[in-house]
Amino acid sequence: MKPAVVAPGGFERTGVTSEISMNEADIDRQLASFVDQTGTHLAGFDVLNYAPPIWPHLYLLDVVANDRLMVRVIGQGIRDVVGRACVGLYLDEFMHGPRSQDVIKTYAACVRDGRAVCMSQCVMLPERPVVTIKACAVPLFQGGHVAKVTGVMHGIATRALYSLDEARSSFEAHWMPSTRMETSVTG
Repeated sequence: MKPAVVAPGGFERTGVTSEISMNEADIDRQLASFVDQTGTHLAGFDVLNYAPPIWPHLYLLDVVANDRLMVRVIGQGIRDVVGRACVGLYLDEFMHGPRSQDVIKTYAACVRDGRAVCMSQCVMLPERPVVTIKACAVPLFQGGHVAKVTGVMHGIATRALYSLDEARSSFEAHWMPSTRMETSVTG
């Protein structure tokens, strides 16, 4: 299963303030490697199969009634990006913002189609740093259906804080087109 890795760039970047030690190309390689290394059967999934540096960026979602996704486990790196512990919450309970429904639909397609996805999205919220989220999602099968979704998520701070007016203006000028969320479905 080889992902069509999201190409670095495509987002306006000014004054990168990332405190992570990986650049976007390294993250893209890590996402592709995770997809390649992760099997599709839940019984074969084990966090210990991955190098410890990836652990803070791992997540595991349960597929529950009506194919909703509930957070089972998230690493500390994801908690830092999201700003809260989301274990036990459904994706649609804590994802917010103008593109959240597109992200939820991408995860739903991963479950429905049983195929891995890689995605990249710029998140601009008032009074918070602008963050580019890069993630992959891999379906894990049990008994012939997708029972869980696992993946890796990184957040890269790409600009200092925005005021509410700056965020609204910049969002309308740069991020409204649906083409700004780059999503790759792999099979």
